[in-house]
This record gives sequence, structure tokens and C-alpha cells, in this order.
Amino acid sequence: METGEQPMNRFSIFTNMDVRRLFGVLAAVPLVLLLAGLLNSQIALHGLETKLIERDYRIAGYLLEHGIRETEVAAAYSGEASAAQSFTGRKFLSGQGYTSETGREVLPEADQLRTRLLLGNILWAVLGACLILLPFLFYFKRQQNTLEDAQTVVVAFMRGNTASRLDCEKEGSLYQFFTAVNELATSLHAHVQAEQERKAFLKNTLEDISHQLKTPLAALSMYNEIILEDANNPDVVRKFSLQTTASLQRMERLIDNLLRITKLDAGTVKMDKQPYQLQQLLQETMLQYEASAQQERKTITLQGPEATILYCDAAWMAEAAGNLLKNALEHTAAGGRIHVCWRETPALVTIRFQDDGKGIHPQDLHHIFKRFYRSRFAQEIDGTGLGLPVTKSIVEAFGGSLSVESEPGSGCVFTMNFVKLTRL
Repeated sequence: METGEQPMNRFSIFTNMDVRRLFGVLAAVPLVLLLAGLLNSQIALHGLETKLIERDYRIAGYLLEHGIRETEVAAAYSGEASAAQSFTGRKFLSGQGYTSETGREVLPEADQLRTRLLLGNILWAVLGACLILLPFLFYFKRQQNTLEDAQTVVVAFMRGNTASRLDCEKEGSLYQFFTAVNELATSLHAHVQAEQERKAFLKNTLEDISHQLKTPLAALSMYNEIILEDANNPDVVRKFSLQTTASLQRMERLIDNLLRITKLDAGTVKMDKQPYQLQQLLQETMLQYEASAQQERKTITLQGPEATILYCDAAWMAEAAGNLLKNALEHTAAGGRIHVCWRETPALVTIRFQDDGKGIHPQDLHHIFKRFYRSRFAQEIDGTGLGLPVTKSIVEAFGGSLSVESEPGSGCVFTMNFVKLTRL
């Protein structure tokens, strides 16, 4: 027997209520027939005894009327005949034509008993066959009705009524099979829904990518036409060459983010999770944005225990932290402050990215992690709408969670939570 295989119950057929009823009826049929046969035999024998006694009455009366003394007649009925008397009587009656071959004529009661028993046996045999066949007929009729109902449900499911399910609340192997069919239907429905969602997501993603690429491509086409028309003007060539470079960089960021999020969705990213000192990892990430922050007169501060260790892939964790720092810098005005802090509990490592920017509008708060989502209140900020979705996918790939809190005008706080395990 293979591991995980359920052992077969040798008497599992009797878990079916209809089967138990059928076998109960079949077990009762022989008993009923036996009792009926005994009753019929007793009635027939009683009738034979009555007729034999009546015959003896006639013989005794005949003998008394013909001068045989009462004592001799009584002795003939009550006394025990000897072998010689039996022989003499048999010889006499044989001479009168009374033999075993002529017994039916001179002893019609025995023939009547024989006939009555034969007819009774035939009657009880027919009745017994009916008693056996009727339960089978009833049982198979119920099974047929159950299977027809099941077929109706299955056909309805195949025609699109995915809520159709077989009735499996009763006992028995058939209803256990119906339960398995229902589980299969639920699994198929879930797969179909997932496939439809994947197709819808792919369609929407392709539409978003097409929309996102159209803008820089249109800009590139326009810049190229301007440069070609005014190729002898160095200022024009320089200006639109720089804008071309900016559009190309935007396309590059878009494509890089798409590749990252696609790999994360497909599960093809192999995370090299190792224990890293969280403070060092965040300091190295902050250095990449420190020059830009100083140029824009913004401050980035770090605060947390030095000994905090996080099991993660350093490159991907730096990507996630960098995206949040970049997002905070983009939405924080000059002179603003971005504060990164972390704390450790017995169960969690929590990292908070807090800024004092303009915050997130309430209409955008529940859509902030959707791909390609761009707030109509932040159209002046260049972006692809993929930075935060990529960050969320990275954090979840580590087994963590990412959430956001914000009020307009009071900045926002992005919080990463990681369960403390030996390996995430």
C-alpha cells in the first residue's frame, strides 16, 4: 500500500443505508418463507388428521352395524397389532385390491394433502421470488433516480452553473464518491477562476505597458523630428538630446521594474537569504540617495538597535528599501525629513519609513500598491507606477508584509513586518 493511501474497508458496502435495508429485507425473506411453510404444513396435516379420524369413525360404525362386538372394535383401535395380524390384514386388503398403487383411490385424503402441499410450495416459491425481486427493484430504482439527479447536476455544471453541487449529505460509498466529485468541481472552478483572473491581469498589464510606453516613444519621435529639423542649432540639439536621454531612462526604469515584478510573480527569483545586520544594510542603501537628498535640502535619518539581524537577500532588500526612500524623497518638499527606524520583538522585525511630505489622498490609499496606478493628485511627479508594487512583492517574497498609513498634509508611514524565523 502506498503511503497516504486510505486502507480499504472490507465491509464498506454496508455503510450505504440502502444496501443495509436491502440486505435486511433479503435476510427476512427466508425467515418469512420458513414460517409460512411451517404454517401451511401444520394446516394441511391438521386437515389430514381430521379426515383420517372421520374415516375411522365410518369404519367403526360399519363394523358395529354388521354385528361386530364393541369390545372387538375398541381392541382394533386401541390395541397394538402383532406382526401376524398386520400380515393377515395386508393379505386380505391386497386381495380386495387395496395396495400402495391404489391408495389414492381408497385414501383420497393423502392425495389431497399431497396436492395441497404442492400448491402451497408453488405459491410460496412465487411469493418468495416476489419478495426477493421487489427489494432489488426498489433499490436499483432509487439508485437510478440518484444517478439521474447527479447527471443533471453535472450537466448543469458543465453548462456554466458552477455553483451546482451533488447531494452528499447521506451515508454510503456512492455519496462518498459524490463528495469527491464536489471537491473536484470546486478545484476545477477555482482553477478556471484563477485562469480567468490571470488572463484579465495579463490583458490589463499589456494595456498598461502599451500606455506607459506610448508616452516616451511619442516624445522620442517628436524630439527626433525637432533635432532633424534644426540639426544646425547646437542649443536645440543639446536640449532635446537631454530630453531624449530622460525619456530613454524612463523607459529603462519601466522595463527593469516590469522584469523584476514578472520574475517575482513567476517565482523564478532565487532568494539567497542570509543573516544581515539591518543597520548596515539600510546605511548602504541610504548612501545611494544621500547626494540627491542633500542637493534637494532633505534629510534622511536612521534609528534602531545595531544588533538587529534580518534574514533576507541583501540585494532584493536593498531594492525594496531604496524604492521606499526614493518614493519618500519624491513626495517630500525641500527642507523635509525622512526618518527610517526599526525595532525588534520576540516575534517580529519592524521597519518604518516615515516622511513629512504632503501625504496620500484618501482616494488613493487603497490603490497605492496596484500596478501602474498613478494618483491624479501627483501627476507632476514622474514615475512608472511600479515602484511600490515591486517593493510589496519583494517584502512578501521574504514572508513579510508591507502596509501604509497616511493623512493628507501629514506625510505617510510605510511599515515592513518580518516574522523572526531561522530562515524566512
